[in-house]
Amino acid sequence: MYIEELASGVRHTRDFLDTSRLSVHELRRAIHTLVGGASETPLTVSILSFGFKQGVPADADLVFDVRFLPNPYFVETLRPLTGRDSRVTRYVMRAGAARTFLRLTAACPCLQR
Repeated sequence: MYIEELASGVRHTRDFLDTSRLSVHELRRAIHTLVGGASETPLTVSILSFGFKQGVPADADLVFDVRFLPNPYFVETLRPLTGRDSRVTRYVMRAGAARTFLRLTAACPCLQR
């Protein structure tokens, strides 16, 4: 859902949403109702790497600290490759922690549609 859609929906309604007692799921349903079926909009996920030293990106909704995962940068043959290379994927996913993290993240209610 785009912020512009939400803002447009709020500007054109006389109802205001008291979110103080809503669960995350109730809030999501209420916003979808308010903007008229925004649930058809596909969820967009952007993955980016950043340094905590510079701070978390301001427009990030969810941040997962994955510094516990094996870092292919420290493997000389993998260093010049990107995360899109299958050798990097295999290296990272060989770790049980990576598989567990991926499974638990995919099951996170905050990412369910």
